[in-house]
Amino acid sequence: MEFNLGLNKNLVKKSITTFVIMLFAFGVFAYFAESKADNLENNGYNYQSMSFDGTYDWEKEPTQFTSNDDYITYDSLHNIFISSVDATDINNALSGIQFIRFDTAEELYQFSVDVSFDNVYESGDPEMASKVSYLLSLDYVLGQDIDYSVMKSRAFIPIGYSFADTGSNNYENIFTGSFDGQGFEIRNLYLAGHDDIMFEEDQGSETIYTPLASYYAMFTYNQGTVKNLGLVNPNLEILQVNSDLTKLANLVGENAVGGIVDHVYVIDNRESVIEAGIRYRVGSSS
Repeated sequence: MEFNLGLNKNLVKKSITTFVIMLFAFGVFAYFAESKADNLENNGYNYQSMSFDGTYDWEKEPTQFTSNDDYITYDSLHNIFISSVDATDINNALSGIQFIRFDTAEELYQFSVDVSFDNVYESGDPEMASKVSYLLSLDYVLGQDIDYSVMKSRAFIPIGYSFADTGSNNYENIFTGSFDGQGFEIRNLYLAGHDDIMFEEDQGSETIYTPLASYYAMFTYNQGTVKNLGLVNPNLEILQVNSDLTKLANLVGENAVGGIVDHVYVIDNRESVIEAGIRYRVGSSS
């Protein structure tokens, strides 16, 4: 019996061509895989295990100003604020001062009251809106970790307002300065509820409630810089329905054009669902 062991030339050519293409493709894949591995390792990844070790090549420790002489406490600024005639007065009093420092929960609370819409609206001071605007343009830092729970019922009023009343009159004052946590944390921050974030108007027998902002957050709007800050177990609670207030956030509601939010975090380690997070009632469900 005779067998023909001759090979088809066309088949040989096709096999060689396929092998060359596969070899080239493998080389390209190996190159890009190595390049990807380098990039991952440069950003804190172990390529062998594909695990992240928690560091980035761009990370750095926050610059702290707490030991410098170029700041005053918010208590001092508050005294300047209430005794000043206008924003120019405040500016002159702060000559040479770069930073305003919060060291206590009381100072944080007082800041929220000073820049609140109620303070502008009820003060009767024609310069109050511009004075508040100036306060919202300054540079603030945290001097240490702050536990806000010591304030009890004195809730922190969200920073900034922007709304129109039923007569189409516009009111706006939003944060344009900087708030640098310097790596510190605010624990148990409790945001003010319905009564402190609504503008109330009587229309005959009906009362109209207009939210002071479209957002419910520590900073309702931000056109400045909020950075190097952690919130631990914050409390946000709105239990009265308002159809114009449907957007909520822990730290910043709307980061407007020009705003920067950098190196911030929120930790909620409370085990009870009833106690933790954001509680907000919408319609018939919560």
